[in-house]
Amino acid sequence: MLWLQPLKRYFEFSGRSSRAEYWQFLGVVAVAAAIGFVLDSGNPNALRTGVPTMSFIVLVACVIPMYAVTFRRLHDRNMSGWAVGILWAFNVAALVTGEIKDGISSSIIAAPFVLLYWLIVLIQVGIGIYLLTQVAQPGDAEANRFGPPPAA
Repeated sequence: MLWLQPLKRYFEFSGRSSRAEYWQFLGVVAVAAAIGFVLDSGNPNALRTGVPTMSFIVLVACVIPMYAVTFRRLHDRNMSGWAVGILWAFNVAALVTGEIKDGISSSIIAAPFVLLYWLIVLIQVGIGIYLLTQVAQPGDAEANRFGPPPAA
C-alpha cells in the first residue's frame, strides 16, 4: 500500500520517500492512465476532439503528487528537489526555441534555432537520465538534511 502514500501526502514536498513508494506510485499512475486511454479509445467523442478524457483526468489529478514524491525521492538521496526545476527551465527553452524556429520561413535564418533546439533537447535527455539514475539509487541510510530515512 505504499502507492497510496503520495496521495495521502498530496502537497507535501518536504521529507523523504523510499524507492518502493516512488516506483509503486508511478506504476499505479501509468496503469491508471493506460486504462483511461483504453476506455477513451472506445469513446468516439474523445477520438474526434483528440483529447483522451479519462487518461487526461488521471494525469491531471496525479501531477502534483508525482512532483511531490519526486522531490521527496531526491531528498532521500540528499539532493534538492529543485533539480526537477532545471529540467523545467530547459522545457521552456525548448518550447520557445521551437516556436521561433517554426515561425521563421527562411531556412538560413532558422538554421541556428534548429541547432539550438536540438542541443536543448539533448541536454533535456541528459538531465532526464541523470534524474532517473538518482531516483533509482538507494537513499541515505541515516538522517540527512531533509530528515530521517523513510519507514520501510
